[in-house]
Amino acid sequence: MKSMRVTASEFQKEYGRYASLARRQAVTITNHGRAELVVLDAEEYERLRRLDSRVAMPVEPLSEADLDRLEQSRTPEDKRQRQKSSKDRNRKR
Repeated sequence: MKSMRVTASEFQKEYGRYASLARRQAVTITNHGRAELVVLDAEEYERLRRLDSRVAMPVEPLSEADLDRLEQSRTPEDKRQRQKSSKDRNRKR
């Protein structure tokens, strides 16, 4: 998502303009040159909150067996790398 930077005083002076702009892209409000706040569309904010809640998972409820399986699991990228390494080794023989 694109973002526009604006000073806090400019945001106050032109609230309507930046509120309208924030419906299309994030508006970063700066104070003394540092990013302080970001204003964005409410629907985008809710989408990000839902996404965040799907990713986070407390580890405590997992059993030892679950933790062991997670530790031994491999991502599809890991599997591709192992297959590629195996093919490379076979070619060298």
